[in-house]
Amino acid sequence: MTYCLGMKLNKGLILLADTCISSGAHRTYAKKIYTYNNTRKNLFVATSGLRSVRDKTITYFDHLLHREDHELSQMYQVVNAFGKCLRKVAEEDKEALKDEGYKFDTHALIGGQFIDDAAPELYLLFPEGNWVKINEQSECFSSIGHVDAAQGLLKMLLSREKSTEYALKAGLMAFDLTASNIATVAYPCDVLIYLNDSHQLQSFRLQQDEVRPFIQNIRTQLTDLMEDSSVSFWDIPNNQ
Repeated sequence: MTYCLGMKLNKGLILLADTCISSGAHRTYAKKIYTYNNTRKNLFVATSGLRSVRDKTITYFDHLLHREDHELSQMYQVVNAFGKCLRKVAEEDKEALKDEGYKFDTHALIGGQFIDDAAPELYLLFPEGNWVKINEQSECFSSIGHVDAAQGLLKMLLSREKSTEYALKAGLMAFDLTASNIATVAYPCDVLIYLNDSHQLQSFRLQQDEVRPFIQNIRTQLTDLMEDSSVSFWDIPNNQ
């Protein structure tokens, strides 16, 4: 399984993705984010689900994007194109996978800014190829894979007006919480940042020992605050 988190802020987009690939007791590590950069066409795709479905869909999609005659100029068209590629893979492989006991459950987070987009956009795409857009009427984030562990934390901490640094810190807290509770989610954590109209994807990889000191510092501060008797919202005798 996996854990990928996408955030849409007033200042741009942030994506975090784990790198762990599990097959029984065997673990390998690989990048789970596909990126495309071409002048004023920039996007990322992160997926959860079967690796074979992901790789085949990305192959079809990458071929389409690198065709000189493609007419994709806005992100919704890009997401529609990815959905068509995913449906094509479903037509070819879904029944065979089902016969072998595998579920066709690929989800995708797709974000970026193409030449005719006024601002960067973030979408959640479902296994059937349909999608929802992360907009002002929804939460400012979406996640795929093992989503339950950190949803409440993200809802409490995140909002669109937060800074990129703040949102990244909140995202890392959510990632670390998930990695601590789910055996198939693990460091390193790949991070991608796209700022409005920058037409540039910034990416880097964080190891566990780079993130955990920050997480421990947050825990210590929170513990100190909760143990501070001067910060109270009810009247309880100190000996209780």
